[in-house]
Parts: sequence; C-alpha cells; structure tokens
Amino acid sequence: MARRIHTPGDVREVLDRGIDIAVLSRVAILHHDYPRRLAADPTFVPRRPPVAADVLVGEGVSPSFVDYLRSSFAGFGAD
Repeated sequence: MARRIHTPGDVREVLDRGIDIAVLSRVAILHHDYPRRLAADPTFVPRRPPVAADVLVGEGVSPSFVDYLRSSFAGFGAD
C-alpha cells in the first residue's frame, strides 16, 4: 500500500490487516499533526495535492523542500 495511505479509512484498513504501523508519507507533509488529528476525529478529511506553497510552509516545510516537492512530484504543489 505504499503511497496509498491517505485517509483515516486507509489507516484503519492497514491496521485491520494486522500490520503494526501505518507509515505516512505525502499526507504527513500536508498535515504535520496527522496522527493527532486522526485520534481526535476519525472522520477527519485530509487535504489532497495540489496545495499552495504557503500551505506547505504553514505545515513546517522549508522553502527549499517546497521547491523540491514541486519539481520532483508532479501535481504536488500548486502555483
């Protein structure tokens, strides 16, 4: 399920399969506090790319990493 864990339902599906931990990647960049949000609200709806650079910076992403994300992952960052 690499690169497919995004929603709370995805996390539950992985854990229900008996996997010990669900590893988040891109969605964790979009929500630095994803585990806390999920614990507080199982119906939490995470944002999806593309997102504006100011959203990424607001999540603690450095400007140089924002540039990397935009150049390396098509559709991740909005202009």
